[in-house]
Amino acid sequence: MNKTQHFVFFLFALLPTLFLPLFIIPIPFTTIPPYLIISLYKRSLSFAFSQAFFMGFVLDLLSSETPFGFWTLNFILTLYSIRMVKHLFYIEKLMSIPILTFFFSSTSTLLYVLMTHIFCSKTHLTIKWFLSDLVALPICDALFALIVFSLPLSAISRWLPSAKRTTTSINLNKS
Repeated sequence: MNKTQHFVFFLFALLPTLFLPLFIIPIPFTTIPPYLIISLYKRSLSFAFSQAFFMGFVLDLLSSETPFGFWTLNFILTLYSIRMVKHLFYIEKLMSIPILTFFFSSTSTLLYVLMTHIFCSKTHLTIKWFLSDLVALPICDALFALIVFSLPLSAISRWLPSAKRTTTSINLNKS
């Protein structure tokens, strides 16, 4: 993946985060996890963590209900946990990014609850919360990842065989 393609995926993650609240979409899914997962696989580890820092910083600037630095810490810790299981998934498979996005969203939600319990106030966990925030919303995030990130990456690698060869040759040269 070259820098132009990576920048396009960056915009696909950042722009909905900035503009979806303007349209008051009732499903509060996040568009950032697929981009961070792609960064973790396709770029260096330091770049992926710097992107997690930057995206968390942007959400910290937009969020008023959490302390400053909350989302930055959340994204860095969540990306670190995803990094530990990334060897189990091949990024070239169609469902890898959506599955890892589901895990990212669920882990981030669990960290959110833990961190709000520690830093902010007591949280009330119910069955409804469990089903909506730990199951339904991560599924929405995974569907977004499939439609906006996985399918275009799959189409690029199938329709442009030279892009696939270039990616393979770049990976071989890195070793």
